[in-house]
Amino acid sequence: MYMRFFPMRAASYRTATASASLRVGASRVATSVVIVLSISFSVTAEARGLLRVRADSEMSGVGAISTDTSVDVSGTLRDDTGQPISGARVVVTAGRDEAVAASACRSGDTVVAEPDGVVMRTDPGGFFCARLPKAVSLAGRVVRYDGDTYHGAVAATVSGDVGLRPIGLAFEDRELTASLDSPSVVIRVTTRLVEGGGSPEPVRLVLSFRPRTDGGPESEVGATDVELGSTAKFDVESRLLAPPGVGKLVVRFAGSSSLARAEEWVLLERHATAHLGIATTLSPSDPTDGVELPVAVGWAAGAVPNGWVEALLDGQPVGVAEVSAGASRVVATFAPPRGRPAQIALRYIADGDGFIAGAPLVVDVPVRPPNPWTGLPWLLAAIGIGYWVVRAWRRPVRSPRATTRPGDATSGRASVELVERDASQSGWKGRVLDAHDGTPIALARLKIVVPVFDGEGVAASFTTGADGAFTIAHVEAARNDGARLVVAAPHHSTLEKQAPSDGVLVVSLVSRRRAILDRLVGWTREAGRPWSRKKEPTPQEVSALARGARHGDVLAWAAAVEEAAYGPASPDERREAEIIAKEPSPSRHDGGRDER
Repeated sequence: MYMRFFPMRAASYRTATASASLRVGASRVATSVVIVLSISFSVTAEARGLLRVRADSEMSGVGAISTDTSVDVSGTLRDDTGQPISGARVVVTAGRDEAVAASACRSGDTVVAEPDGVVMRTDPGGFFCARLPKAVSLAGRVVRYDGDTYHGAVAATVSGDVGLRPIGLAFEDRELTASLDSPSVVIRVTTRLVEGGGSPEPVRLVLSFRPRTDGGPESEVGATDVELGSTAKFDVESRLLAPPGVGKLVVRFAGSSSLARAEEWVLLERHATAHLGIATTLSPSDPTDGVELPVAVGWAAGAVPNGWVEALLDGQPVGVAEVSAGASRVVATFAPPRGRPAQIALRYIADGDGFIAGAPLVVDVPVRPPNPWTGLPWLLAAIGIGYWVVRAWRRPVRSPRATTRPGDATSGRASVELVERDASQSGWKGRVLDAHDGTPIALARLKIVVPVFDGEGVAASFTTGADGAFTIAHVEAARNDGARLVVAAPHHSTLEKQAPSDGVLVVSLVSRRRAILDRLVGWTREAGRPWSRKKEPTPQEVSALARGARHGDVLAWAAAVEEAAYGPASPDERREAEIIAKEPSPSRHDGGRDER
């Protein structure tokens, strides 16, 4: 990101190896079906990261304007995201007599003489200005800001262009985004004379681009001549802004015999769409042994360097693999569908900023019929199990009730459980599991979110592999008020909890399908009769009641719940939010509380 980071340990996920084997077999004995699953994964992760809690500060347009009776020193103070720093104490060096004679440039501004110079306060736009006597020479004077809790210190030197008229440059949009899928991007910059009026001479503006926000090389991407007071238009080729990510655009005027130099910048976020393709022809294979899908991942200008590719069958995940240098080898393991070919949907999942997913790639997977002899071991296993069942019937034994062990993730509720405290405070480790069946959740992203200078920041993050395991190094800021653990996954509702103590955690997530149904059940209970029943209602039952009572809002919402809960595609986070937004107020449809 475009932040400077102070030393603070965090975690990021990089998979070095991931291997999976899954065997599915079934044999029918009477009405019994035995399915044995064996999953093994190997994941190595590297935990590194840094968090900054203070923004860098920048001064722009620092210069002096000379009049017949006075000379004004002014400029603008902003942080490194382009936001103005208001109410800041800015000092220009001056002798005692000079400071005493200083005054405000505008009505309402405050200027104070202090031993170290003239003190100014920035306005809501970050602008500062002080007026000194004409005899004072300001060229080469230092203007400084000493920083505060959330902003770093910065200093600038007054340019030698005293007496030249300053001009103002501003990007029309302070939050620029660009799609690198398009051939070009239009950038507009407004111009003006600071003291008003116009100028007969055009000014030449040069637009430069930095791919990163923390320095690095800069290249010119456009130049144009424009009359002061009008808007300059740059039509920039997208290829010059590659690769995707967050960088800076800088526009400059080099100055002239009558106009002072000027510069302005803005952050530019570039996006590109990742497209998937199958690298080779697929040969028939037994999907119970795993089908290897070689996937090419690219964008308009080349290979996508990172991310994930997930394989889904009928909306359910059956494999996942990391992207490296434009390639991913996904092993999809599933039971072959009956009466139809296997169609696997492949989708890209971004790992960070820059790339976005294109349309899923649907692949017809040629299926080889399974070996009939593979059912024999399962038949023998089923017979053995049947023997022990019959034996248990003949000799019943009373067994003590099983107790729930710490870490069992089958409560049906989203939760974060600290099963073992770490006195050494080395961080967090554990697994992310489904709250209903206890299966590990792949691609779950855990984030430690802490308060920082401009709101919140991610102090540490980790993305789980297929085994659901995670390891996050200790973050001191997680002890602060407001620090949270946020866990999100492709097919499960996002969970937010207060950051737990260091130790071993079991994180339980509820699938979005179940969460959406749970909200419908909770709504009927709160609304009371006729919506509530002794048994939990289905979306179809709620729709029927709404149709009969002519409650159109409830009918539309229940239909959306039914489609999301039972439809072929698993709802994503955006769809879940849309359904929650449609949820009617229970009080508007309260037919009396349930008397159960």
